[in-house]
Amino acid sequence: MAATLGSKTQTLKARRTQSTDSFWLAAAKRVVRQPLGLFGVSLTLMVTLVALLAPYLAPHDPFFQYQGQELVAPNSVYPLGTDEMGRDLLSRVMFGARISLSVGGASVVMGGLVGVLSGLLSGYWEGWVDAVTMRLWDSVLAFPPVLVGIAVAALLGPSTTNVAIALGIASIPQFARLTRASVLVEKHKEYVTAARCLGASNPRIVLRHIFPNTVSPLLVQLAVAMAFAVLLEAGLSFLGIGSQPPEASWGTMLSTARRFLVEAPWYGVFPGLALVVLLLGLNFVADAARTALDPHRRQY
Repeated sequence: MAATLGSKTQTLKARRTQSTDSFWLAAAKRVVRQPLGLFGVSLTLMVTLVALLAPYLAPHDPFFQYQGQELVAPNSVYPLGTDEMGRDLLSRVMFGARISLSVGGASVVMGGLVGVLSGLLSGYWEGWVDAVTMRLWDSVLAFPPVLVGIAVAALLGPSTTNVAIALGIASIPQFARLTRASVLVEKHKEYVTAARCLGASNPRIVLRHIFPNTVSPLLVQLAVAMAFAVLLEAGLSFLGIGSQPPEASWGTMLSTARRFLVEAPWYGVFPGLALVVLLLGLNFVADAARTALDPHRRQY
């Protein structure tokens, strides 16, 4: 009898795992079946691969200054030209992808973890927990992300790590509000009532039953927040409170290129194009994921 019950339990777990896997696999297929979705995934993967393989793909040392080669136009030796210190722009653009992706990823992970956890607590328990948590994040939401970055830089100093912290703080309210809204819908459904009647504890109900059903909109927000964080990182570096020289940051290169628009117009074009490519890829992925995960908008 015990063996029969054990085999049935294992069968149910296997079916549940297979069902979950098939859901996400089907969602991924729906994303890449969309022309813009496939295009966005391709762009994002391309930039990610360039960032990961930058030490092997870069034709020159991004920090080495070639004397007498300052502001050289694109040629066979320097495909994107050089900057005001004689450094190869192609190599610096490649290494700049690492900063943008690492800062964007770290800030989204930080904001997502704190925001999702606080949203789960706020939406499930409501009452004073909901009031205190949401008012806290509403106060953060009242400040523009750029102002949050400036405040963090003033307290901790300008650096890539501090930019990631500032962007993580700025992204918490969006994740918290989205999670809370999803939990408020899910907590009144029958499967939650059934789990509660079977004696499941509140943490188990929240993490095991409610949270998996709130993941779909969070994944879309993840892609949107990543694109937003990459853009803000470039903006803060442009203002001089992000990545510091000699780090190869797209925002820093764009800021420096302003002084050489007449002598070297290509200087600011290529970092700007790299930023546009990454932002387009992330936004197309977010739009495709929204369509793929929303049952009311599926077309593929």
